[in-house]
Amino acid sequence: VEPDVISCNALIGASRDGERWDRALRVLDDLQSGAVQPDDVTAVAVLSVCEKARQWERAVEALRLFQAAGCALGTNAFHAAIAACEKGGQWQQALAALAHMEAKWLRPDPAAYGTVTSICERSGAIGAGIQ
Repeated sequence: VEPDVISCNALIGASRDGERWDRALRVLDDLQSGAVQPDDVTAVAVLSVCEKARQWERAVEALRLFQAAGCALGTNAFHAAIAACEKGGQWQQALAALAHMEAKWLRPDPAAYGTVTSICERSGAIGAGIQ
């Protein structure tokens, strides 16, 4: 049976507990081989796994990979990346994800702005978050 995006998304979703995040990223590596085109559901699932596992670096990397692959990312994918950056205390990366979101003509929701503002405030960089 050939894998498709639905089966890959299901496998990633099953990896959401913090102990199995590496399995979700292995599925992402398989998707990059070109056999299956990832979609926004794939991105949200992978980025959510990274957030729960406190793997902000992998979340930022995955976000870049999805964008480079031409995946049409929605608000939820960017918000998951921002949340992963928040858990890692990475206010600059959270701001960068918010800026990418806005550059894609996506309207960040109040939760995304709130998350970025919160991490900037906790990091002592509240001026950056307000700009």
